[in-house]
Amino acid sequence: MKRTRRTAALAITAVAAIGGGQALAAGEGPEDFKTIAKIVHTTTKGDSAIFKEKLKVGGKKAGKARIKLTFGDRVTLAGTWRFKDGTIKVKDKLNGKNDKTAAISRGTGAYKGAEGTVTIEQVSEKRNRETFDFK
Repeated sequence: MKRTRRTAALAITAVAAIGGGQALAAGEGPEDFKTIAKIVHTTTKGDSAIFKEKLKVGGKKAGKARIKLTFGDRVTLAGTWRFKDGTIKVKDKLNGKNDKTAAISRGTGAYKGAEGTVTIEQVSEKRNRETFDFK
């Protein structure tokens, strides 16, 4: 899948979904939404950092996420966001420390066949705002 649009800065220190479903027909797809993610666990090993998050949408529990950053010439972000209605997976290379947007690589359930991006913004030391924009 080709990389979709990229915008603004990734807070590397804080950046810190698998079910069935029907493929999306042309013009159909999930609506954009935002989560507030509470980082509940961080692990670092070698050139990688793994973040586990609890997610809320509209102030209500919505799911969980696991995000792995691998540092090299470019940072690779690989993440899985799990919700009641499906899963969103992201795997993308970021263009420097100011990049905070990654392409959605696949989805399941309500997100099967979805294309778009996730933008991760640090709002506090243990919280991120994650915006899912679908095409």
